[in-house]
Amino acid sequence: MEASFCYCDSPFSLIAAKAPFSRILVLEYYDGLVSGLAECKQCLRVYRFDMVAWEGNAGIRVFTLGSVPTSFLQRAVEEYSRYEAPRWPLWVPFFKAPLPDRVMANVEQEIDRLLTTSVNHPVMVVASATSLESILKAKKITSREFNRIQDWFAFLGLLVHSLPLP
Repeated sequence: MEASFCYCDSPFSLIAAKAPFSRILVLEYYDGLVSGLAECKQCLRVYRFDMVAWEGNAGIRVFTLGSVPTSFLQRAVEEYSRYEAPRWPLWVPFFKAPLPDRVMANVEQEIDRLLTTSVNHPVMVVASATSLESILKAKKITSREFNRIQDWFAFLGLLVHSLPLP
């Protein structure tokens, strides 16, 4: 069986795609996305995303994307769904009605356990101004590059100055 090409395989195709992710589960939110899981609309591959830089005035955030097993998204959805119904395409659990601290700590511990079982280095870096709904810039990355980058905007060829991470 021949493998099919997906726009998440190519930075250029990812930029051209409108709303490339069908489901985004936000694990951390601070005036916008910080980290979470995103499912490719076309091939259903799941990525863990983490914000590595942001520029507040333009609202641009830079994220790393690392591939994780597709089961991770389903397991995380099952865990959060015990307390709140999913709201797709962008779900920020407990944003409107936070859980009690003790319960939230248990949920976060389960999600952290899930994510630490498969640590893959990021495969791509993307810049977005709209919660990953559209990608402004994208570039593949190696683990060697990841460990050396000091200016994520410069790595992507963007001429903005980043702010300290929250």
